[in-house]
Amino acid sequence: MRSHIISRLKSIALWLTGMTAVVEFLVHGKKPKPGLTILCYHRTAEGIPVHTSYDSFNVSPRTFKKQMLALRSIRGVKVVSAKTVAGLLKDSTVSPENYVLITFDDGYQNVLDAAKVLHQENYSAVIFVVTDYIGKPVFDFNTYDVWCQGLPNSEPNWYKPLSLADCQELLRLGIEIQLHGHSHRPLGSLQDDDLKEEITNSKATIERLGAGDAIALAYPYGSSRAGHFNEHVEAYLKTKGIQFAVSTDAGTNPLRDLKNHAYRLLRIPIHEHDRGLLFQAKAAGYCGILPLVKAAAYRTGVWTRVPPRAPTVSEP
Repeated sequence: MRSHIISRLKSIALWLTGMTAVVEFLVHGKKPKPGLTILCYHRTAEGIPVHTSYDSFNVSPRTFKKQMLALRSIRGVKVVSAKTVAGLLKDSTVSPENYVLITFDDGYQNVLDAAKVLHQENYSAVIFVVTDYIGKPVFDFNTYDVWCQGLPNSEPNWYKPLSLADCQELLRLGIEIQLHGHSHRPLGSLQDDDLKEEITNSKATIERLGAGDAIALAYPYGSSRAGHFNEHVEAYLKTKGIQFAVSTDAGTNPLRDLKNHAYRLLRIPIHEHDRGLLFQAKAAGYCGILPLVKAAAYRTGVWTRVPPRAPTVSEP
């Protein structure tokens, strides 16, 4: 019961925050905000348990398909690839358009369903993969996934990482594969040798897959406010040929500041409840008071991507 209440309160809070984005969207006549909007997904699983003290960071395949149709209906939005974003960073004469980059973190096997939808819509996207977990049974750094695996009625598709064959299929579907660290350790807390190991191993794995050059990274956990990355990490990434990095800090990236903030780009998280006008507002670059809410939550210690305890298997 307690986990169900927590889950409901989180959903209501996120929905109310999203409504402020809708207001912005309507006030601006439903016109996309000029800049680079990066949408952040994690998994697209069907039937995954949601009434726990965790946020599953899941969007069902059915909702994802509706979101992509809604994205198509927004005039003036241009869906781009990671390679295009790298080009924008070098172009001092970028036209004031609304560019959208669709991203997925971690590398769940269930994103194959999303990749097929993206392929049908002729949309590009990038999956930031934790490379040491390719082919493994579960992301054991994620206690929610370990809990899911232990459920008597669990489905591997809820939590299973991509295999090598899955990665090849994603590339065939036109999806880019980029870095999310090798073992999902927060880079800002690592000593130099460990930082080098994380990036070198991750980069080598990506390139061995035939995914092309490793040019982009999503920071594990991803908040500058929580110390998950810092200026030292940013400088190191630059020496390794990484051209930009994305955080979990919320917001849209103004084109005039793109180059100066290449290693701390903002993203907008997408949830199951982001449908219709709410999704359109986010995809058009509006996120309302979410940046303020996340900043306050990190300052007070309320917001955490790593839950303090695993829910018991008996929870619904």
